[in-house]
Amino acid sequence: MPTTNSQSLRMVFRSQAGTIMTISLDNPHTDLTATEIEAAMDTIIAKNLFSTNGGDLTEKYAELSPGCG
Repeated sequence: MPTTNSQSLRMVFRSQAGTIMTISLDNPHTDLTATEIEAAMDTIIAKNLFSTNGGDLTEKYAELSPGCG
């Protein structure tokens, strides 16, 4: 699901059309847990906080990222 390193947090979502959207945050708090991040992602989806060309965000999307995690 979300990936972090000491300098960034990447939250990756899939839209209704199947496109991928990534939200990257620099310098996240170092004490964030995966549970807290996934809860934030669930809130983003449930409240439809972002609009994309591919439609609403519908699910969290797992992605492997070199150098992250």
